[in-house]
Amino acid sequence: MSCNGGSHPRINTLGRMIRAESGPDLRYEVTSGGGGTSRMYYSRRGVITDQNSDGYCQTGTMSRHQNQNTIQELLQNCSDCLMRAELIVQPELKYGDGIQLTRSRELDECFAQANDQMEILDSLIREMRQMGQPCDAYQKRLLQLQEQMRALYKAISVPRVRRASSKGGGGYTCQSGSGWDEFTKHVTSECLGWMRQQRAEMDMVAWGVDLASVEQHINSHRGIHNSIGDYRWQLDKIKADLREKSAIYQLEEEYENLLKASFERMDHLRQLQNIIQATSREIMWINDCEEEELLYDWSDKNTNIAQKQEAFSIRMSQLEVKEKELNKLKQESDQLVLNQHPASDKIEAYMDTLQTQWSWILQITKCIDVHLKENAAYFQFFEEAQSTEAYLKGLQDSIRKKYPCDKNMPLQHLLEQIKELEKEREKILEYKRQVQNLVNKSKKIVQLKPRNPDYRSNKPIILRALCDYKQDQVCTHLE
Repeated sequence: MSCNGGSHPRINTLGRMIRAESGPDLRYEVTSGGGGTSRMYYSRRGVITDQNSDGYCQTGTMSRHQNQNTIQELLQNCSDCLMRAELIVQPELKYGDGIQLTRSRELDECFAQANDQMEILDSLIREMRQMGQPCDAYQKRLLQLQEQMRALYKAISVPRVRRASSKGGGGYTCQSGSGWDEFTKHVTSECLGWMRQQRAEMDMVAWGVDLASVEQHINSHRGIHNSIGDYRWQLDKIKADLREKSAIYQLEEEYENLLKASFERMDHLRQLQNIIQATSREIMWINDCEEEELLYDWSDKNTNIAQKQEAFSIRMSQLEVKEKELNKLKQESDQLVLNQHPASDKIEAYMDTLQTQWSWILQITKCIDVHLKENAAYFQFFEEAQSTEAYLKGLQDSIRKKYPCDKNMPLQHLLEQIKELEKEREKILEYKRQVQNLVNKSKKIVQLKPRNPDYRSNKPIILRALCDYKQDQVCTHLE
């Protein structure tokens, strides 16, 4: 979209607003006609990229000074576009012969770019307010530009009637107050001023960042909405005293737009409240599960693996049910964002947090599954080792008692004992294979004692990551 050319000396920029490839950020590109400088602004969460044609690029958190310079430049560009649009519109409004003004491509481009710049400005000003930076002057100027743009739209869309002149020339003028008596002008202007002020204040109010602040905004807007509804009675009395149908129509149109905007804001607040409530509830449930699993004793002191296996089976069933609920919530939130909910950034932030927590609990279940197998193998190994050790000790004691030996024993008896010992030797050789098998298993068994907080070791303990993990800016990656 461009707003360039013509005779106006201040219109010397080309600009366009597009979606950044990396995500939902709005990117606004401006090319100055004089020095060949290209600037690119990203608007989201206070992050700005200012890229000049000399090849250098700095990216970082937008400082207060950078923010102000960016807003001032965009306000100027927006003002220039609207001034250019007025220059295009003025001659035909004054001398045109048609019933409706002809829309030119250049005029549409001016309107489109001004509207794009206003979206960027609204986002930047909202970010300044959230960061506690003064922005009332910028907000006031933006409202003035928005009002100017609405006036231009109205000027080219409202039907016009021929205006007689003293020289007999034929022109057209908008039916927005011409020919009204002073009482009609005063009352209409006062009513429109009140309604537009209500709309401006409504558009300036934030949406809240958590459940408490959203509920506060709902309670606050409920009072505003009631006052707008009560204003209908006052407006009906005023309309009864007016004779100009055009004034009555203008008041009705403005009031209906205000009432519609109020209903929409309340609906948007309710939608945001529902999303925050639902996501917060699910995040708390996941956090409780996470805390329970992280506190579980996986050391050698806890031998009740069968009970944990049963509990883990129940947990996985719960997660399967929860997954369906979260997918439904994700669809609802995506639909709100797709419908351009005014607080889409808040909705996306909560859903991102929920997605992060959900991914983390799934990672934990993978770790639990591995731990169950490792702990089961650990206790099974020691059960076999202790059983083998007990058998061998018993066999040793039995041999000593069954085959005593002294110098007075007859030769024939000794030969019989040696023959019987050969049979015992075969049994021992069988257990030799069992012992070797246990030795091989021992090399693969994960030690559980180091998992006990009371365990002390003079040697460093080697850990193996079972999943990607991040804590205190330290990342551990699964190998």
